Amino acid sequence: MILTPFLLVKFAKVCAASLYVTGSVGAVFAKSYEDRKRFAYFLAGPGFALSWAFGILLTWQAGVELLSLWILGTAACSLLSLNGVLFIAGAETRRTRGSGMFVLIPLFLCLFFMVTKVTG
Repeated sequence: MILTPFLLVKFAKVCAASLYVTGSVGAVFAKSYEDRKRFAYFLAGPGFALSWAFGILLTWQAGVELLSLWILGTAACSLLSLNGVLFIAGAETRRTRGSGMFVLIPLFLCLFFMVTKVTG
């Protein structure tokens, strides 16, 4: 198998998305506030930024429209989820069942859109 630039970027995108998911889930389920902040700021934040960067690069390489419905859905869900992660990491008392759902539901919808490329 020949490693093409497209495959390398695709692999980097999967790694970045994994980093983002790990940080998000860790921020929701970590017991201590310090651990929640670490998951949010050192894993979820960089994973989010790298996912977007590699995702945009992948769409360019594949010739996919950035305004495709599944890409817009993924972008909206990832933004919602990241805001939930940052909300939870912002204060010790903010980790509730509702804030956790505000992170996890859009996160899994985001992954669903990326994997299935739902078009409407």
